[in-house]
Amino acid sequence: MEDHIVKLDILGADPGTHYEIERLINGRIPKGIDRDTAIIEWNQETGFVYIIDEDYNIATYKHGSGIEMWYICQECGLEGFIDDLDSNECCKEMFNKG
Repeated sequence: MEDHIVKLDILGADPGTHYEIERLINGRIPKGIDRDTAIIEWNQETGFVYIIDEDYNIATYKHGSGIEMWYICQECGLEGFIDDLDSNECCKEMFNKG
């Protein structure tokens, strides 16, 4: 797989949808994602489309900012973008923002 390409693997999506999502995402993948093992997933319950690699690093679209890393605090379980975790002390410590 080329360094900058992530292949879309959403069951049931038509080829046109695959092409359009790949076109929008490729070249914008955050550095925290391993491009060699990354796949694009879709959560049918939330409707969110996200990129995940084999180490479970996650990135998704943040309105107004583009694609950013999504974090899960191992201490308290809070999830969100790095700025969303500012209000919790254990998250600040875990992600070195304190």
